[in-house]
Amino acid sequence: MKNRIFRTLALSFLGILIGTAIGWQQIKAEKAPQLEPAAGTHAATETPVGGPFTLTDHNGVRVTEKTYPGFKLAFFGFTYCPDMCPTGLKKMTMVLDELGDDAARIQPLFITVDPARDTPEVMKDYLGVYHPRLVGLTGTKEEIDTVKESFRVYAAKVEGYEPKYYSMDHSGFTYLLRDDGTMLTVFSHDEDPKEMVKEIRAILKQS
Repeated sequence: MKNRIFRTLALSFLGILIGTAIGWQQIKAEKAPQLEPAAGTHAATETPVGGPFTLTDHNGVRVTEKTYPGFKLAFFGFTYCPDMCPTGLKKMTMVLDELGDDAARIQPLFITVDPARDTPEVMKDYLGVYHPRLVGLTGTKEEIDTVKESFRVYAAKVEGYEPKYYSMDHSGFTYLLRDDGTMLTVFSHDEDPKEMVKEIRAILKQS
């Protein structure tokens, strides 16, 4: 059983690396219109990444991108994630704290890639240790698939040694979004929080 668990974890890690690389290349290769780029910001794209969505928040309320006017900072993951998601959400919390008053202009979002297990109730319990303004979003499989496709998010189920203990390989990007839900810029999983703050502030100053 130990060997089987080890193989599952090894394959999961490999899948994350491959999926993240593919997703990053797709996002960076597709140019999307954005604000006048500030010095040092990530390359912008022509074909928009992201866009409108209809999902359910962690309080069970149906929402769209229009529910959160202004900028949005979004991270995709799942509540059973052992490492990448806690790291990404802690980093998001650090960035918002560092932004100070500017953080009020940004709505943080955590969008699940595992809607089968991440019900609104599960999401609400999970988010309690992160930023108090963080909103968890879930939905039907079809709704989540649509959002994943529009954001070029890689996510794949990895079977565990028992069916209920499956994991999810997924990319670990953090997206800064416009009012309409399309991407302004994207940060990789290993992006330094201070650099994220610097870039976000540069964008906020232009708007």
